Amino acid sequence: MQSGSIFSYLRKGRKYVGLFRIHLKNHFAYVHDFLIRTLFLLVVLFIFTQLWGVTYEVTGRDRIAGFSLPMMMWYLTVTESMMMAYPPLVERVEQEVKSGQVAVTLIRPFSYVGAHFSAYLAEFILRLSINLVIGGALVFLLFGPPEVGPGQAGRFLLFLPVSLVIHFSFTMCIALLAFWFEEVQGFHLIYTRLLMTLGGMMLPLEIFPESVERLAHVLPFQAVIYLPAKMMVTEPGGLWWSLWLKQIGWALFSLALMGAIYRRGVRNLDLNGG
Repeated sequence: MQSGSIFSYLRKGRKYVGLFRIHLKNHFAYVHDFLIRTLFLLVVLFIFTQLWGVTYEVTGRDRIAGFSLPMMMWYLTVTESMMMAYPPLVERVEQEVKSGQVAVTLIRPFSYVGAHFSAYLAEFILRLSINLVIGGALVFLLFGPPEVGPGQAGRFLLFLPVSLVIHFSFTMCIALLAFWFEEVQGFHLIYTRLLMTLGGMMLPLEIFPESVERLAHVLPFQAVIYLPAKMMVTEPGGLWWSLWLKQIGWALFSLALMGAIYRRGVRNLDLNGG
């Protein structure tokens, strides 16, 4: 019985791997669109180089909150690349609900959330790879290579998948509110602005006033953007694993919340006639 359950899970997993491959192949066909979108990333990073260059020059300091100018620019390259790599999940789910397509999708032989995650993951990987390569090329030309050792790169690869799960889960929670509300873009706008500020996308949390920094470390937003980027450009010391466990805790919470909203949303859809 137990081995049968294992094989059942493996068969289900293969379906989502297949969906992931299909979506990844489809996105490769339109890779030139992603390349064009990175022009905006280059503009943003160039503006940041000018702003932070002046900031370091005016203050006369080599480091601000522990970040040198090259470290700051590589940090912003990672955060901006991640933020611009996230697919527009809320918009897609909202349109499916409005058009009634969600009723057809729900009866297909796979999980609605799982299918969206397969597509989401494929697009994110391709977008992030392009963003990091092109954005990193600009910062490399201006400031040289990042001071990244094997430990930092390894920790980044540990934190990045967990941050993706957290972001997908919270974004899907917002998207699923479309089962009750006609428009959910406003909720998503608030969430993205929290990521930009308390999530550390535009500034490392160390730069904020101490009270705001403490608040940011309590909230889940820093687990999405700040932690992976910090692991990439700084040496966090021996307690990095406690941050990782905290990040995993937020991932489990976000998954549980998404599951609860999804079940209530499907029930609400059934009660209202699909």
